[in-house]
Amino acid sequence: MTVLGTLLGRRSLEDPARPLTDASLLDVLGGEPAEAGVAVTVESSSRMLAVYRAHALLGGLIAGLPLHAYQRHRVGGRAARRQVDAPVITDPHPDATPFEVWEYLVVCLIAWGNAYAFKARDGAGRVRELWPLHPARVRVERKSSWRTDANPSGKRFFVYGDDGAETVYTGGPLGDLLHIPGLSYDGVRGVSPIGLARQGISLGLAAERFAARMFGRGALIPGVLETDQQLEKEDAERLQAQWAAKTAGDFGQWRIPVLDKGAKFRPVGLPPADAQYIEVRRFQVVEIARLYGLPPHLLADVERSTSWGSGIEQQNMAMLIFTLDPWLVRIEQRATRELVLSRNTYVKFTRAGLLRADTATRYMAYQRAWTNSWLSADDIRELEDLDPLPDDIGDQYFRPTNLTPVTSQPDPQPDALPETDPEEEDDNAD
Repeated sequence: MTVLGTLLGRRSLEDPARPLTDASLLDVLGGEPAEAGVAVTVESSSRMLAVYRAHALLGGLIAGLPLHAYQRHRVGGRAARRQVDAPVITDPHPDATPFEVWEYLVVCLIAWGNAYAFKARDGAGRVRELWPLHPARVRVERKSSWRTDANPSGKRFFVYGDDGAETVYTGGPLGDLLHIPGLSYDGVRGVSPIGLARQGISLGLAAERFAARMFGRGALIPGVLETDQQLEKEDAERLQAQWAAKTAGDFGQWRIPVLDKGAKFRPVGLPPADAQYIEVRRFQVVEIARLYGLPPHLLADVERSTSWGSGIEQQNMAMLIFTLDPWLVRIEQRATRELVLSRNTYVKFTRAGLLRADTATRYMAYQRAWTNSWLSADDIRELEDLDPLPDDIGDQYFRPTNLTPVTSQPDPQPDALPETDPEEEDDNAD
């Protein structure tokens, strides 16, 4: 019995002996079962390459962004920030790398709709490590009677081990379990995008299975040899061998076969009804792109790449604004609330790497920032992963000398030159 089966107290959804119409499928994914005849779970959906690519793309992009903790402070009466040490953010696991931990949590979030991790604390009560949990092991409920000062949300998390034993945890800043929910309709648990799209994913998997079976059974043949005569078995086999001898081999396609007994070759194409599976599979890629808010070209569908903008750069920018940024903010705010408890401290991804344009455009933007004094040479070099200039010469800010603040008085104009008599000018000229 799998973890999912243990969680539900029933047989696993992946059990081939279980009928698709089993009511427990509705418990996990919600709504009606898939009509295409292929059971859909989060794991089985990844066999559709567009789904796998969407998960790998979003998980890798988000996990690869620098994530740091910052503390607000004031410098000379002005608001400022400085980066502070937060091991739970930059090194959250003793074995897995930070990329692996955050990638797993992000994939759980975008596939299951929920990401869970156990918070390991040090002797001072600070969260030091994160131990991710499979979403199938966790069930979350909320009751008003469970609200306390330590658990103001009233949520409890029931975590199931390999042996089926249940352990209850609480969440929130003082709890032991980190919960990052996705889009939610009840304010307690996020909904699974895979569950919402199970019909379309099931259709895509069914189309792929149909194509595999059709090719496996040899349903696609180039054509048939026809003759008006009644052939005996020996004559048919001889005619077939004659055709193969004249057309097989590296150079057979260039030879013109000559057949006797009035035989002729008739090509056989794919029936139009069967050819529809090609369009179905192509459309399902677009459906997955729509589900996750990705431009289709990132899932290798370049036919519709212009629908997101006039160029790849504009499409990538749109993806950052409309797709990635909501996920980033969701993770940032939850990590700030539950992992970093210091005052005036917050967690934030560095998005600059995703905003880089081509070299000419980027350097032009740097030049404008430098000449308008809000980036120094060292600031720019840091954005380009270069070392600062020696002797702090790059840590200076400049402003154009021909600009003054709007509140300052303009420089006095020079006195007008006295008017001269043109005749005097002529005399002087003589």
